[in-house]
Amino acid sequence: MHASIKSILRPFIPNSMIKARQRFLAQREVKIHDAIFHNKEPKHIFSEIYAKGMWGKVEDSDSFCSGHGSHLPVHVDLYVAAVSEFLRGFPSPLNVVDCGCGDFNVGSQIRQYCSNYVACDIVPDLIARNKILFKNLNVDFRVVNIIEDELPSGDVVIIRQVLQHLSNEHIKQFVNKIRRYRYLILTEYVPGGEFVPNIDQPTGAFSRLARGIQSGIVLTKEPFLLKAISERTICTTHEQTGLLYTVVYELSENE
Repeated sequence: MHASIKSILRPFIPNSMIKARQRFLAQREVKIHDAIFHNKEPKHIFSEIYAKGMWGKVEDSDSFCSGHGSHLPVHVDLYVAAVSEFLRGFPSPLNVVDCGCGDFNVGSQIRQYCSNYVACDIVPDLIARNKILFKNLNVDFRVVNIIEDELPSGDVVIIRQVLQHLSNEHIKQFVNKIRRYRYLILTEYVPGGEFVPNIDQPTGAFSRLARGIQSGIVLTKEPFLLKAISERTICTTHEQTGLLYTVVYELSENE
């Protein structure tokens, strides 16, 4: 009955009211989320996110899903093509460290263009699952807290749609460790057009844009001030509320 009434009334409700209600519900969900995870360690936060399927689920798959950004072809295909082209551009395959590898749907598609591949995530159950599911790919899966732990050695560090979920303090701790690499491949979701970069937020399931904050991560801006020899955007995909961009930073001279 209620569903029928809603379907009848919906054409007569102004879009502005519908959008206002959607914003209200989204903000309420964010507040509930922040209250639940307040003062919790990142390991517990992200373990619970996966356990509850807060980033969605993939049909005919297990409960581990890193979200639509790791599964929708419009995002994944262009990224895989661009990163594969970059990795193939060297005389010898590079050693790659994948920070926040998630469900490894994306990493599994670029692994063939790398030498050693270390895939890290903070969620132990997710890493255990990846070891089984991708055992034929010769990947070194490790439980690593990229905020607190020492990062594995390699030529390239990849971090894809991870920093957008972290507080500025946690991002700073990560950035302070990456000078050891020759290249950083960073993917972030940011607003379209002009925006104020790096507005702070609590670490959790939501990005800044998902919280309604018109901001995104730009590592070369305050408060991170990443020093890079060069930077090059290798792919961009547009969404209704922003864009997903991938940039390669050269951090040190090639050996």
